[in-house]
Amino acid sequence: MARLLRLVSVVLTLAVIAAACSDDDSGPAPGAAPSAPGPSTTAPPPASTTAPTTVVVTTAPEPTTVTPPATTAPSPAVGPFEIHTPDGLVLEAERFGVGEDFVVLAHMRPSDQASWFSFAGLLAGEGYTAITFNFRGYGNSDGAGFAVDVDIVAAVDAAFELGARRVFVMGASMGGTAAIAASDRREIAGVVSLSAPSEFMGVDAVAAARSGVPMLLVAAQDDAPYNTHAELLGATATGLNEVMILSGRKHGTDLFLDHSETLVQAIVAFLAAA
Repeated sequence: MARLLRLVSVVLTLAVIAAACSDDDSGPAPGAAPSAPGPSTTAPPPASTTAPTTVVVTTAPEPTTVTPPATTAPSPAVGPFEIHTPDGLVLEAERFGVGEDFVVLAHMRPSDQASWFSFAGLLAGEGYTAITFNFRGYGNSDGAGFAVDVDIVAAVDAAFELGARRVFVMGASMGGTAAIAASDRREIAGVVSLSAPSEFMGVDAVAAARSGVPMLLVAAQDDAPYNTHAELLGATATGLNEVMILSGRKHGTDLFLDHSETLVQAIVAFLAAA
């Protein structure tokens, strides 16, 4: 419980800091191609035989005044490293923790990997190794444009090369679409997506959701169209999954602003049960 309370506290601190930034997928990436076309309006595919559990949370936003926990000395195993993509790019990345189970964290647009640093440190405190990285064209990563599926698969491969026993993937918005795509291309223990579009720059999360991998799909009930995308993905997913629709209209990692305790508990429980 003490670890969970520390987890909630620092996630709230992260969220308050991140609130000053526009943390959604509406702006262009550095050196990127024009914005993605709108989500597909095709009719949803037939629901899977494993029905998702939809949880609608309508409680008031949680308080955001917190005291950060004391910091601990970093392990020699943590710190910056490089991820190499199959098309020859180098992505900058950071490693947190020394656990055998890894969590790859994919950022949203227009933020970068720093939006996950505090949460990654907290996952490390829970016994996981967390990896953050910058998609191509962000920060000091090579390249431009978008290939979120290629980049996240490279990050998953890097996790296994670092000795991961199991790898989870978690992403916000475009990073959530990438996380679901990775589940159909590599052996993934579970996926957490926050406000993932069903399609992003040609990456089809609906098709990938049929991978059979356990998924926790989260969105805000007034964050259209991503609320309906979460439900569509849940109805399509063939593995055990839960669709969590939270109150409000926050998007991606900004969901921690209103629902830190609820969201953190759900994520920690999901990872532990997988």
